[in-house]
Amino acid sequence: MNSVLPEPLVSVIIPAYNREHTVAETIRSVQEQTYRNIEIIVVDDGSTDNTAAVLSSFGDSIITLHQINSGVSAARNKGIKASSGDSSTFLDSDRLWLPHKIEKQVSILNSVSQDIPCCWCNTLIQKQENKEDNVFNIARLFPKFRIGIWNNVLQVAASRFFLINQSIAIRKSAIEMLGGYDESLWVMEDYDLSLRLALLGPWAYINEPLVIWRLGTENSLTSNANRDRIRLNKNILDIYNNFLNNNPDISPSIIRIIKYQIWKAEKCIDSQKLLLSG
Repeated sequence: MNSVLPEPLVSVIIPAYNREHTVAETIRSVQEQTYRNIEIIVVDDGSTDNTAAVLSSFGDSIITLHQINSGVSAARNKGIKASSGDSSTFLDSDRLWLPHKIEKQVSILNSVSQDIPCCWCNTLIQKQENKEDNVFNIARLFPKFRIGIWNNVLQVAASRFFLINQSIAIRKSAIEMLGGYDESLWVMEDYDLSLRLALLGPWAYINEPLVIWRLGTENSLTSNANRDRIRLNKNILDIYNNFLNNNPDISPSIIRIIKYQIWKAEKCIDSQKLLLSG
């Protein structure tokens, strides 16, 4: 008699800060997933608007956690600690998932080696004036196949930024090994995570946008990062320096790439200081 293996539980972790107008649609995009064995954990990061009331309207269909405003990384880490899933996924409270996102990622993770720590999918970026782009294109990633295994993740991650927060499904063993997000970082905490995650081995990927990011709804943190280039690049320096200090045995070629990125960030800081002084 053949036994049917149970579907793995997937934890969906949604940090929310003052998102009364968008968080309900975000949650519904998770509830409408074709994959059903999901737990939804929303961490209210000290919201001062009606976010708490919106979350209450979902009742027992979601797990709601509350914390004093501590930042998005602390909120995600709180969700990770409370999660029970075989894998963790993350979705910001103003983004959306297409219905087959989790189903496709779980299917791939079930079909590949346990040594592969995650499955990453593409993200559709909706800009103003009906213009669109996607994360793979922006990161200059052009895989030949719709799905596959990405072997040189660290080499690529060291040379460019790409977004993973909304589009990654990480095995529980991997996220526990990494220790979650670095709460000391102001922004780009997902890029820091991607570098550390790349150390664990090749990634599975889906070259299909299964996430929707609508520009214009992002929080002030993103806008402030783009305006304050000095602080942004100091944050980048922290990411690279911490990575080198914590991983002294990485290959010389990766070290050269990262040191070049450090040089670029330092030059950007110097040029911004000159502009401000002038």
